[in-house]
Amino acid sequence: FWLEAQEFLFYVLRQDSPKDHSAVAFDLNQYPNQIDGLVVQSYEVGADGTLSGYVNKDMLDYAHQHHLKIFAMVTNTGFASKKVQAFLNDENAQDLALQVLVEECKQQKLTGLQFDFENIPEQEKFQLNKFAEKASSLLHTNRCQLSFTLFPRTSDFPSLRNDYWDLKFKN
Repeated sequence: FWLEAQEFLFYVLRQDSPKDHSAVAFDLNQYPNQIDGLVVQSYEVGADGTLSGYVNKDMLDYAHQHHLKIFAMVTNTGFASKKVQAFLNDENAQDLALQVLVEECKQQKLTGLQFDFENIPEQEKFQLNKFAEKASSLLHTNRCQLSFTLFPRTSDFPSLRNDYWDLKFKN
């Protein structure tokens, strides 16, 4: 699918203290009419589908007060290849994670989710597409948008990891 218009999203990495959040809010307040939404690093999904983390309440409140879209970012734990590989090959783990994430979308009034999976082994391209189709169908049925940011692992040499994949899924 194609976006109809370009959107400007502000990325908020995981913050550990209230002081960090006030600095982010200060930065956001400098550009009130130039930001369409926030992508807040929120959850890590483990190989077994369990989630850790949360959507930061200050960022959630800020987005709602300023009528911004808000996406919770979901990463693979530690960006570990073996863990994301196990997750992509375990339908029960995927179902568990997606059930919890759909509920979070509803309860937190999120616009959607952004999956940021890194170091995905190249041989998992097919499994990733299957997961993307499943996530897309379930999230869209529940009025939750979906976005993916991917950094596949196509080489053992960091400088050669600039390849990309096209995700092919319906919706």
